[in-house]
Formats: sequence, C-alpha cells, structure tokens
Amino acid sequence: MHWFGDRRRLGRIVRPAGAVVLVCLVGWLVLAGCSQPIATPIPTVAPPTPAEVIIIGYSDSVQPLMDLAFPVFSAQAAAPELVVELGNAVTVWDGLVSGRLDGVVLLDRPDGQRCGSNTGAEDGYWSTVVALDGLAMVVHSDNRVNGLALTETRSLFRGQTTSWRSLGGTDMVVEVVTRETGSDAGRLFDQLVMREHRTTLTAVVVPGSEAAIEYVRLHPAAIGYVGAAFTDAGVRTVAVEGVLPSPATIGDGTYPLTGPVCFVSRMEPEGGLRQVVSWLLNREGQSVIGQRYGRVR
Repeated sequence: MHWFGDRRRLGRIVRPAGAVVLVCLVGWLVLAGCSQPIATPIPTVAPPTPAEVIIIGYSDSVQPLMDLAFPVFSAQAAAPELVVELGNAVTVWDGLVSGRLDGVVLLDRPDGQRCGSNTGAEDGYWSTVVALDGLAMVVHSDNRVNGLALTETRSLFRGQTTSWRSLGGTDMVVEVVTRETGSDAGRLFDQLVMREHRTTLTAVVVPGSEAAIEYVRLHPAAIGYVGAAFTDAGVRTVAVEGVLPSPATIGDGTYPLTGPVCFVSRMEPEGGLRQVVSWLLNREGQSVIGQRYGRVR
C-alpha cells in the first residue's frame, strides 16, 4: 500500500474479511460522492544548463602546439567543450575582433602591441605568452650547408647570394621560399631577419608551413622557414649563428630566431576560457608544451 503524501513504502497489513468489505463499501461511497477528480500537481523541471563552448582560432604556424596541448587539456573531466578553427593569422585576428572567436593563438600579436602587455580597456585586448617558438631555416636533405649567419640568411632572402657554392654547398641557383601575406611566421621573419630589407621578388610564395616543407623537400636548391616544432624527414634544419633550434635553445634565448606564442582574448579571460589559459601556464600544461617548444614557466 502506498501513501502519496510522504511517498513512504509501508509493509503489507492483514485485516479480517468483514473489515475488508466495510472498508471497500466506504471507499466506493466516498468516490461516488466526489464530483471533481483530484488534481495531481505536475512538477516543474528546470531546463538543462547548456554546456559552455569555447571557440579558439589559431594560425597554421602554431599547429604543432594545438595538436600537442589541446587534446590533453580536453581530456580532463572538468574541461569546457572546445572548438578550434585554423586560419591565416589575419583572418584569425579578424575573427577575434568581430567577437566570433573567444580567443586566438598566434606567433606574437599582429596589432603591433607587445604580447603580455595586457593594456586591457585601453585597446580592448588581453594577451599572455604561453610558449616560445623559433623559426627554423630548412633546406633540402642533400644540401651540404650546415649553418648560416644572420647576415648570410638575409643575403639569401634579399636575392644577393644566388648560388649555394658561395656558402660551401653545391653550385646550384638558390630558390628562396617565403610565406603568404598575413602570415605570422612571415611577419616574425621580417622582424628578426629582414628588418628594413625586402625579400626578393623572385621568391616562391607558399600558403603555410606544410607547403613550405613540401616545396623544400622536392627542390634541392630551396631554402625556407617554418616553426621549429615542425619536423619532416625530407628536409634538414641548418644552424643560425652556430645554434640549432630546440626547446632548450629557444627557451633560454640562445637561438637567435625566437618569438612568443601568444594567447589573445578580448579583455581578461573568465569561465572556461580562463581554464584554458590557466592550464597552458600551469605545471602540467608547460610540461606538455615543453616537449616541442620553449617553456615560459
């Protein structure tokens, strides 16, 4: 028998037969006298709270960091749902400006502000450095040149040095491979290597890091640049000023072509976005990032 008031479950009650008949008769009379059915209240069910979805854009130049770190973060039980979007640095930045993206990961800030300056309300953006990356100078695996000075690198990309023979290599005409307009790797290369000079007009322009590696892999006289975290068996990285890029040499600044990997959002992150940034900077996040990048903590 159930009592609807307190929903307690009671044990079976045994009664004499005459009492049972009397109880049934009284119950029938009571029911017959009721003109209206008993109203049963319908409980109000609150709608489920939608899961927080964080949309983060990133440039091709930082693809290895996204592949390395974000699956580890997303595997955490309390992690918010992440949607990541790949694009050219300019289109990714435009997505942040328009409000379509919650945050972006790029090589430095394209607006000219120093990453980590966090001027906040003054310019509407908040940023922090989550890793350090280096620009690796890559040549064909058969190229015998092992190292370049910064001045030699600049001379190659200006079109002043036209043969590998003058640098100790085979007598081949140099093919310079550069990046598309709007590339954050190209912008960093111009800052660190070209400075006030322009890349030769005969340079081959490719639309991304993988395209740069593929071109160099197929052309014995080519030289290009990609983030140091990119690796490929068909190309070889040459030392710059006697130093090869690695997480250690990038992290301690001994490799000369080093720049910040920057996380940028509109104002200081909150909620799920703050979780993302905090994890990238905590001990676990930096340990994961440090496998292929220079650590900042």
